[in-house]
Amino acid sequence: MLKACSFTTPIHEEPSIGKQAACQILPVVFSLFDNFHYPDVIIGQQSHALIFRAEVNGISLDGVDYLKLNDSGLITDFYVMMRPLKAITELSNLIGVAMQQMQENKPV
Repeated sequence: MLKACSFTTPIHEEPSIGKQAACQILPVVFSLFDNFHYPDVIIGQQSHALIFRAEVNGISLDGVDYLKLNDSGLITDFYVMMRPLKAITELSNLIGVAMQQMQENKPV
């Protein structure tokens, strides 16, 4: 993943820029998923689509991680698309709580 990678999710209106942003949020998201798995992967020359399924507090969630790559095979753009809205809303609320707890527990 490039340091200047664009990371776009349905949770935020604007993409996050930078490898650090993606590396900060992804572990939080994965900790909130139950039964996460990739039932299918579509591989292109400079893009990949990873279809995933998971549950968030018992709500089924379907999604796609769409990755665009540069000529060196590094991720330049990382798009996350999910459905249904109920699952996205629940995930968004849980991410907010988790991120706030991380900030409160962060040493000064």
